[in-house]
Amino acid sequence: GATNSTNAILDLLNELATFVEKEVIEEPKEVVKFIEETTEGRKYLVSKELVNVGANLALLEVEFVVAADNTLVSYEFITYDHTGGNYKDITTAFLDSMIGADIFNPTAGLGQDGDLYDGQAGATNSTNAILDLLNELATFIEEEN
Repeated sequence: GATNSTNAILDLLNELATFVEKEVIEEPKEVVKFIEETTEGRKYLVSKELVNVGANLALLEVEFVVAADNTLVSYEFITYDHTGGNYKDITTAFLDSMIGADIFNPTAGLGQDGDLYDGQAGATNSTNAILDLLNELATFIEEEN
């Protein structure tokens, strides 16, 4: 008496297999890309979808300029779909606090208690997103050398 159920399941599995076979596999996107040499240092674009409020993924693209001594010289948000309102302000202040920092240890000197990481309660996803981007950049620079 379960023949119809079995056939329905087999039909679904066949449809799934057909779908999987036809699905286009995307090439992994470059997370970090060297842009150009500037008078201040090397400019890189770091692009990544990162977790934001509500555990959604949102695109964050930042151009960073890194000096020859691996210090962070400047940054510019290219795409900021991550978080709005005061979260972006906190993220900007967090990045501002890292200007002049060693790209391989950007949070040195920001305190041990974590308060300076978050700016205020609730900005953890934003600061983690920035740290993730900087980690990607540091890894890229390390592999370049």
